[in-house]
Amino acid sequence: MRANDPEMLRLVEAQARVIGENVTRLAEAKGLSLRRLSRWADVSPQTIGDVLHGKANPTVKTLVQIAAVLEVEPWELLRPVE
Repeated sequence: MRANDPEMLRLVEAQARVIGENVTRLAEAKGLSLRRLSRWADVSPQTIGDVLHGKANPTVKTLVQIAAVLEVEPWELLRPVE
């Protein structure tokens, strides 16, 4: 499968949605607003918004920074909640 293969693109989009759902759920559980999460993670509000809405393909660095604020391991942002 190649990077521009439609199936690969579908998988990437699905993973972005999972990340957004997890960040949203964990931030809400901690009572963190988008602005506070952004400030504490040192990530722009636009990037946080894009992550929350599944529009971003965050870097590993961004995932680590967000996970640190949410007090979870970065891989937990990638795992679908069942």
